[in-house]
Amino acid sequence: MNFISKLTNEFYNLHSDLSKLKNNQKVDIQETKLKIEKTFEVMFSNIHISSNKILEKSSDTLNTINFLLNELENKNSANLESNFETYFNNYRELINIIKLELGVDSLSKENQKLIRYGF
Repeated sequence: MNFISKLTNEFYNLHSDLSKLKNNQKVDIQETKLKIEKTFEVMFSNIHISSNKILEKSSDTLNTINFLLNELENKNSANLESNFETYFNNYRELINIIKLELGVDSLSKENQKLIRYGF
């Protein structure tokens, strides 16, 4: 759980930067690249306890972020909207995989039953 918490926190920080970039707000791209490195560090320092699905989708998502940032640095905005969409789709899929792996949806349903029946 600690690993997943750290990983999702790092992705949240990256997602915040990318959301700002998408909305034309100022973000230091070099700082964002450092956040990518930190996220990779979290992944690889916990590779022995993580599922392959989470690691693979995390890597895919980080690769799309790197590509997007490189395109921004090179002022290549022709496919910018498509690159953001690719990233957001990967991020959404990663969050869904994490939820499935942790059983969050089934826990939520069970908690809803407990609340409904007054326990």
